[in-house]
Amino acid sequence: MIQKNKTIVEEKLLNEKESLELISQMILNAQKKMKAKSGSMFLIWGYTCFLVAISVFTAYQIFGTPMVCFLWWLLPLIGYPLTLRYYRKKDVQAKTIIDRVISSIWIVIGISCMVVPVAGMFGAFPILFVESLMVSIGITLTGMVIRAKPVVMGGIIGFIAAYSILFLKGDLWQWQMIAFAFMVLVSMIIPGHLANRATKNL
Repeated sequence: MIQKNKTIVEEKLLNEKESLELISQMILNAQKKMKAKSGSMFLIWGYTCFLVAISVFTAYQIFGTPMVCFLWWLLPLIGYPLTLRYYRKKDVQAKTIIDRVISSIWIVIGISCMVVPVAGMFGAFPILFVESLMVSIGITLTGMVIRAKPVVMGGIIGFIAAYSILFLKGDLWQWQMIAFAFMVLVSMIIPGHLANRATKNL
């Protein structure tokens, strides 16, 4: 009887250990898949932000009017369709808690980035600075969730680089677009390529 109870306890402990290992492996696999997905998202939005920022800067050099800033609305017009196209091409899978956390982070940041320019229409407001900070924070949090050091470092560097925008005032204000493009390069494009390279076999 004692031997039987001992066997039952050992099997129970073994099953608990196997369950924990299975859960750990599932979390690890989910993080790896999210690294690949996040890398692609960073590239889609990174290149979109970079090209639009350069386009706004170039348009201002040519036309010399602040009205070219309305070109910033190309970001959602280009970024969201590309995002939808990316997800349609991928196999639909059940969302994990990691998917939901990252989605929640970027929904909040996306809505905030849409509201900030509207607020800037009612007074002097460092729009690019605020948006750069929010995006950098989102990138850093995403990197922490999926445990991707290049993404975390990219977000931190982008957060620091965002402060350069505050020094570009007066006649230098148009160079804020170049500073923003640089922030996007170091915080989204480079980490996006590194994340995709690390998960290319998944």
